[in-house]
Amino acid sequence: MKDRRAVRLKKFFLAKVALVSGDIIAYTRDLSINGACFSCNQQISVGENIVLQLSAPGLTNMRLKGFIVWKRDLPTGFKTKFQYGVALREITRQYKEFIDKALERNQDRERRKNTRYGDALVIQNEDVLDLLGAGTLNISADGLYIRTNTKLRQGNRYELRLVGPQLDKPIECSGVVVNVFDAPDDDEDAFFGAGLRLETFKGDCRERFEQYIKGLEKLYRFHWPPELVIPEREEES
Repeated sequence: MKDRRAVRLKKFFLAKVALVSGDIIAYTRDLSINGACFSCNQQISVGENIVLQLSAPGLTNMRLKGFIVWKRDLPTGFKTKFQYGVALREITRQYKEFIDKALERNQDRERRKNTRYGDALVIQNEDVLDLLGAGTLNISADGLYIRTNTKLRQGNRYELRLVGPQLDKPIECSGVVVNVFDAPDDDEDAFFGAGLRLETFKGDCRERFEQYIKGLEKLYRFHWPPELVIPEREEES
C-alpha cells in the first residue's frame, strides 16, 4: 500500500520533538504519509504523545502531531542512543504533498531489486583498519550502505561481523565494495560512504540475516505495527 511506503531523505535533518517534559533535538531521515522515524539521546515511552517539528527542503517549520509506536536501542558508537517510530494523528496538506511528490520521484529513480531500510549496525573487523569505526546506514537483503572513516577501494572484499542490540548474536558475512562516495561537504560529522554487495555467510548467519530483514520490513511498514489500534486521524482539508 502506498500509505505504508517510506521516503528516505538524502541526509539526516534536525527535528525538534516536543514532549511533556520539554523540547529535545532529534535527527530524522525516514518519512511516510502515516509516520516518521527519528533518533535522539532521550528516553521516550512507547505511546507517548509528541509534536515533531521538521526542518527539511520543502517542509518549512512543519509541525506534526503523533505518538511513539516503537523504540529501538542503537549500537554504541553512533551519534544517538535511541531510534523511534511515530504514527501521525493528523496530516497537513503541505506534508501530504511533500510525501506524494517524493514517492513519485523515488518510483521513477529506484530500480533496485530489494528494498533498502535505514538501520544502524556496527561493523567489526579488528584486523582491517579501513573498517575501524564503520557502521551501516542502509541495509537490504543483498547489500549494505556503510559509513567509514577511510575511503574504501572499489572491488575490495572484506570479512564483516555485524553487531547491534537488535541482533541476538553477531552476523558474520563477506562483502565486496561496488561503489564509493566522498564525505558530504556540509556534514559536520563527515564520513566516507561505500556500497557493499553481500556474498557469503558463515553457518546459520544467512538464515538469521533473512529473519532480520523480515523484521525490518515489518517495522518500516511504516511505523504502524499491524496489531496497533490507531486512533481516528485528522486530515487538513
